[in-house]
Amino acid sequence: MIISPPASPHSIHLCTLAPGQREYEDALRNWFTRNGYRLLAHSQDPLPVKLKAARSCDLCLLVLGPAFGPQDHSSSFSHAELEASAACNDASGRLYVVAQAEVADPSRLPASVPPEQRDFIRRMLHFRGSFVDTCDSPEELLALLPQMIESWRPPVREVPMQPQVRQDAIMITSTGEM
Repeated sequence: MIISPPASPHSIHLCTLAPGQREYEDALRNWFTRNGYRLLAHSQDPLPVKLKAARSCDLCLLVLGPAFGPQDHSSSFSHAELEASAACNDASGRLYVVAQAEVADPSRLPASVPPEQRDFIRRMLHFRGSFVDTCDSPEELLALLPQMIESWRPPVREVPMQPQVRQDAIMITSTGEM
């Protein structure tokens, strides 16, 4: 099924995939490009570029797998963890999560899954407000995309409320002598 390109091309960020997920990344990049979406960063880009893309995209897609991906040298977090967090900072509904079938049930994770990735998987599978589904292959993931895109709505940016002050208002900074 081919999805019609959006009226205005929405921007997509793919959270950094682990080296063993290369075929997932290639399939996703090809599908989004073919369907008229703009991809904002590549997994090989420096972390600041990927974080900027995660904060500014319309849709951020995270594919959870068994391997712990590239790690930030100044913390214990992976690039994917930092990107997912950045995507959620100022907009609701921006992050969608898909888990490879082998990690979809945190209680049955293979012993080979590192503890850091176990924690990340657990957190992301219980993240509220995101689409969560499972797939066994890149082809199965591509089959999920039409449903995902159909249910997705561009994020509503959370704007801090500004106080409403009248033009003739007077501010009293201290009432000590009054």
